[in-house]
Amino acid sequence: MKRIGWIGTGIMGKSMCGHLLKAGYEVAVHTRTKSKAEELLQAGAVWKDTPKAVAEVSDCVFSIVGYPEDVESVLLGAEGALAGLASGGILVDMTTSKPSLAVAISEAAAQKGVKTLDAPVSGGDSGAKEGKLAIMVGGDQSSAGLDMEEVISVVGKGAGANWAVNNLGPKIAQGNYDPGFFIKHFVKDLGIAMEEARRMKLALPGLATAQQFYHAAMAEGLEDLGTQGLYKVYQRLNGRDA
Repeated sequence: MKRIGWIGTGIMGKSMCGHLLKAGYEVAVHTRTKSKAEELLQAGAVWKDTPKAVAEVSDCVFSIVGYPEDVESVLLGAEGALAGLASGGILVDMTTSKPSLAVAISEAAAQKGVKTLDAPVSGGDSGAKEGKLAIMVGGDQSSAGLDMEEVISVVGKGAGANWAVNNLGPKIAQGNYDPGFFIKHFVKDLGIAMEEARRMKLALPGLATAQQFYHAAMAEGLEDLGTQGLYKVYQRLNGRDA
């Protein structure tokens, strides 16, 4: 079995690393505060003082830390994982970080013969504990221009899942804007809701923003499309064909 390195044992990372230990993998671990790794160490993980030391005894290193600057430090710093990972190794960052940083990590790793994956997760602490996270993986193939239906499927299984994504998302991907509910009727309903909000002296900024987008759809002549036609407004705002 491959030797695994794990960097970051916070709310998500501790549970994720724990699953690897339970599966029988040999795991070397490092985190900023050693006490947060104590449970994993008792379960058989081996402590290393730096990310570099973790990588020196690993074939594949996973990281899940707080912010992009943390990612840069633990992966690209002088004592970072890339400095210790041998050619042929794999570096997997699971932090929600910057795409530009993922590219920089990939380019630096390529110079050492190391493969990288950018793999942020969705599902929260419960998903991590239950082993039911949605993992969005980008590697050598460009992460832009993704297949829309695949993206919708992933988002629809994570913490961002909702009725609109799972039911209207596939229609958008297929170019199907036939109405299940007309935009013009939704504008009417939004107007009623806003009127009631004013009467009750309620501040509903999200509702107000949604109303503006639907009014934009009406101005574009989209009133007879289904509510998923709002996607066309976003496309035009961003200078893309709708």
